[in-house]
Amino acid sequence: MGDLVVTGDGSRIVALRWRSGAAGFTLIEMLVVTVIIALLMGLVVLSLPARDPDRPLRDEAERMAALVKMLQQEAVFQSREMAIEFGAREYRFLTLEQQGWIGMTDAVYRDRSLPQDITLHLIIEGEEVSLQPTTEDQQRPRVFLFSSGEMTPFDVIFEHRDRGTRYRYSILGAGRAQVEKMP
Repeated sequence: MGDLVVTGDGSRIVALRWRSGAAGFTLIEMLVVTVIIALLMGLVVLSLPARDPDRPLRDEAERMAALVKMLQQEAVFQSREMAIEFGAREYRFLTLEQQGWIGMTDAVYRDRSLPQDITLHLIIEGEEVSLQPTTEDQQRPRVFLFSSGEMTPFDVIFEHRDRGTRYRYSILGAGRAQVEKMP
């Protein structure tokens, strides 16, 4: 291990230290530092967001799922009829008032416009519905959420125009919904 070296002037000890044969770090010290660095690098890599090109598409589908679930609960709690009106790249929430269907102005249920590269496809009761109005006065397709808790069965497909990636938001019945990537 080494020698004990005592330095002093004869009447007192000035320094006491070990003198080893080699200077530097021990193998154990090097291993400990290596493990600490590896752990820190692992934490940095895990904290970096994964670059998933489908993330915005999936986020839009999951956002709709959350909003529809909340809207369905609102319809029941408030005993009001509500609806969602669809366009090719947007959707909005409506409530039935005495004067007819009115767009909701709540910040949560504001009109939603999708990014340029995402389009919607709507399937109501198993039939695909055109989201392109043929005339200026034509009403856009709507799905209804009733105060009883029931709703129009529908699916919405979110499609990325350039990549062709598609996510489907589906109502499975009994208030259950699902978001899934389509093949």
